[in-house]
Amino acid sequence: MSGVSVEESYCDGSSDSVELPEGWTPSTLGDIITPSKEKLEPKEFQELPYLSLEHVEGGTNRLICRGRGRDARSTKSAFAPGDVIYGKLRPYLNKVCMPDFVGVCSTDFLVFKNSEAISNRLLMYFLSRRETVEFANHHASGIELPRVRWSELAKLVVPLPPLAEQTRIVAQVESLQAKVNAVRERLAKVPAILKRFRQSVLAAACSGELTSDWRETQTDVVPARALLEQIKAKVCGQSGPSRSVSNFVAMFSEFFLEDAEADLPATWVACRVGHVGVVCNGSTPSRKRPEFWGGVINWVSSGEVQNNIITKTREQITDDGFANSSCRILPPGTVLIAMIGEGKTRGQTATLAIPAAINQNVAAVDLSHGEVSPTYLWYWFRFQYLLTRQEGAGSGPPALNCQRVRELPLALPPLLEQQEIVRRVDVLFSLADAIEQRVQAATKRADALTQSILRSAFRGELVPTEAELARAEGRDYEPASVLLERIRAQRKAEPGRNGSPRQRKARQKRQAPESDEAGRLQARANAVEPAPRLEVTPAQAVAAPVPALTALADYSTNELMAEFRAALWGAGQLTETDLLREVARRLGYQRLGKNVHAELKSHLRAAIRRRIVERDGEYVVCPTSIFRNYDTEFLRARLKSVMALGREYTRDDVIHNLAEYLGYRNVTAAMRDHMKSVFNSAIRHGELGYRGQWIWREG
Repeated sequence: MSGVSVEESYCDGSSDSVELPEGWTPSTLGDIITPSKEKLEPKEFQELPYLSLEHVEGGTNRLICRGRGRDARSTKSAFAPGDVIYGKLRPYLNKVCMPDFVGVCSTDFLVFKNSEAISNRLLMYFLSRRETVEFANHHASGIELPRVRWSELAKLVVPLPPLAEQTRIVAQVESLQAKVNAVRERLAKVPAILKRFRQSVLAAACSGELTSDWRETQTDVVPARALLEQIKAKVCGQSGPSRSVSNFVAMFSEFFLEDAEADLPATWVACRVGHVGVVCNGSTPSRKRPEFWGGVINWVSSGEVQNNIITKTREQITDDGFANSSCRILPPGTVLIAMIGEGKTRGQTATLAIPAAINQNVAAVDLSHGEVSPTYLWYWFRFQYLLTRQEGAGSGPPALNCQRVRELPLALPPLLEQQEIVRRVDVLFSLADAIEQRVQAATKRADALTQSILRSAFRGELVPTEAELARAEGRDYEPASVLLERIRAQRKAEPGRNGSPRQRKARQKRQAPESDEAGRLQARANAVEPAPRLEVTPAQAVAAPVPALTALADYSTNELMAEFRAALWGAGQLTETDLLREVARRLGYQRLGKNVHAELKSHLRAAIRRRIVERDGEYVVCPTSIFRNYDTEFLRARLKSVMALGREYTRDDVIHNLAEYLGYRNVTAAMRDHMKSVFNSAIRHGELGYRGQWIWREG
């Protein structure tokens, strides 16, 4: 070991002090590499491939697909084969890859060219480490769209090995990773196999094939057709809503499926769902009456029907809510089917393990007569899922209704055989579930193994060190510290590198431009804004240093919205150009150049959509200098922009996210007070759900 150590910190607050191998040296990312600033305008990359963040698979360094340059509408970063591109937006997604073709990518990527100090493949693996992801995530700014800036990422400590050792490390990482990937690919195929297995089990169960041996041993079984008569007698003798019972009785006058019985066992019957139970739906108590919600009566929405057994509900209604709606309490064992939804919801099914009411988008099949196994009907609906969805298709919005549910076909076995089918399916499904759990555990181990390989790689544990090999072979080698010093010396000796930044700038001003290219370099030095693409050599680029200024692409949209609001604060009215000039000044730009003007103008459109800016003739003003100027309808619509589906938030989290989205730097008591009415309105309109302190978007 070299006696030099680096500190590795983790998101849980723990850290490791790792001693570096002999010949290695600690450096920083910014000391060994710099992101490329090469940009292309849309007209320059029409025929090139285009990469955005969604084209890169997180955590695997793999490209999933690629887009077309002609579909992009703004300035993009250019890359070449072998360049490393690193996703700085939402760095927790860990999107890093090395394309093998020429193209352009979103400015949400940092592009790294070849470095003299580190192999690009080793750099890609370093950026993919869990420790790098956690560092970047910790230093990211922005709530809605967190980004890590290069100025922060550049501070990340890199344990740097000698160049020759880097090549061996990369080879070993890729050899081990190939084996891990092969295991991953095999594991990834298992869920689809299990899905087909479950569907095959249901197909065998619902055709009688699964219990063919059982029927051979049974001599005293009540046929299913006789079972239907028993069901009819019991339902007609029950007290209940007369309309539901009337609909049930009407089903027995038609819609039998004698033609389908030819393919069924002799004791089965081909009928309709409406022959075996009372089909009904529920309703939603008024969202405008808070006293109807938060009670003790379980209430099921269609989003909770997910091929599952319902043991609790997301919302409950009060006795008043129940009394002032057409809800009914359904007993445990009732089978539910979702009737509405263009996604996968329509046609999904569930069984109630608790008494509950339902909303109007769910159909219930009440089997309280006890002559049909609820689990068998549940399995039947799961088997028929795709056919059931077709029943809900039509010229209007895709949907089922209670009558269509009654008319759905059903292959009904005798009750004893239903129970045997359920027992056998449960056994086979339990086996599939156990395999699925083992596959999930193995996949997690494979994912952890990838990070373990990278951790070992950057601790010098994968291959013999260059120092060890040099001693064994009786030769010298160049330690990483010497490599860095040599690179620094070469850079210092390059023309135009000597002196302070101010001295270099003054010397550059004295040099008259000798060509158009030199003129562009001079303009780049004089204009503080980031410049368009420059066709210059590395030496020329070094000779024309650009002041260190955060590029506009490094600012999140929300950060820029705050600058627009601040620029208009107290200004009354400004011309559009004056506003853009003031925003540029606040961002540190000395003048409003063409590129900055174009980029800020695109953000101005976003500020107008968010009502931060409003046109007033030839001027622009801020119509929302106080938060209360935003109306409830507008703020309700904006909740979709700051609340992701499937995630729960506290109200305060949403208020902070919304304030940032609208360009406010702080949250005030007046904002919180105004948002109370916004939240209540969204809940009444069914746009938000809530439980205690938590709220969420409804689908």
